Amino acid sequence: MKWEKLKPIVVLTAICVIVSAALVGTYGLKPVIDAAKAAEANAALSAVLPDGTDFEEVTVSAENVLNAYKAGNGAGYVFQAQGKGFAGMITVMVGISSDGSITGTQVMEHGETPGIGDRIEKEAHFQEQYLGKDYNLEGIEFLSGATFSSKGFNAAVGNAFVAYGEL
Repeated sequence: MKWEKLKPIVVLTAICVIVSAALVGTYGLKPVIDAAKAAEANAALSAVLPDGTDFEEVTVSAENVLNAYKAGNGAGYVFQAQGKGFAGMITVMVGISSDGSITGTQVMEHGETPGIGDRIEKEAHFQEQYLGKDYNLEGIEFLSGATFSSKGFNAAVGNAFVAYGEL
């Protein structure tokens, strides 16, 4: 009779201990996840500004610009900027040479619809049209069916140029 009253307490306590241990274990993975994101960002620096070396972080106050880096060899700057897409903010890494032309772009994060909005990342010709463009971004063709996502990507690139103008 006494065990019947204690059984729910013991079971719930065991469940709480197991769930708490799982939470602690998951929280322990945070440094690993942060390190992976940092490694991805470092690889993106070289990918969007191939001539750049010895990147150092610089401070900018432009809206929707998360990070800015200056190439130590004077090749240009890299900006991690955001623009509003269909399903939220699109984060783009943009390389801009010292003469003010785009050397590369890379989508870092987005929540766009798979198969439609994520084409900004998957269709190479979309991003390739930005290469060599200056702050005017003239002649950019948005993806049919993914207009909001294309405009969000374009806004992120525009925000990078605002930060470039500060520097």
